[in-house]
Amino acid sequence: MKDKIDNLYQLYPYLFYNDSVINISDGWKIIVKDLIAAIDAIESLDTKNPDIKPTIFHKIETKQGWLNIEYQGGDELIGEIVRYSTVLSFKTCELCGKMGTLYCSDKYMHWSDKKTLCLSHAIKLYYYSMTK
Repeated sequence: MKDKIDNLYQLYPYLFYNDSVINISDGWKIIVKDLIAAIDAIESLDTKNPDIKPTIFHKIETKQGWLNIEYQGGDELIGEIVRYSTVLSFKTCELCGKMGTLYCSDKYMHWSDKKTLCLSHAIKLYYYSMTK
């Protein structure tokens, strides 16, 4: 996984604040790869508007079971793509990339560590369903 992320830093260095922006598990790497490729494609085509600042990612990480993406610049379309990537993370196991749902590590959800997992990983890690 580290190699694939390093490859993103090499392919799109102008989109990252530094080379340690991305901190995610393997299951979400395809979401992040597609996010970065889409933004690069849009920004390389949309050079007509000088008022729009280029997108720069500061943080792409796991936070309470979803993909937390912090960036600056871009426009409304970039914002929609970022939001869509976050929504995808709520439905994708962060460990393997299969269909997933939000689970918690403890029966007391408000104190719990939350992860988006497939059923198999939830069972292996002893995570509890957040829905009844």
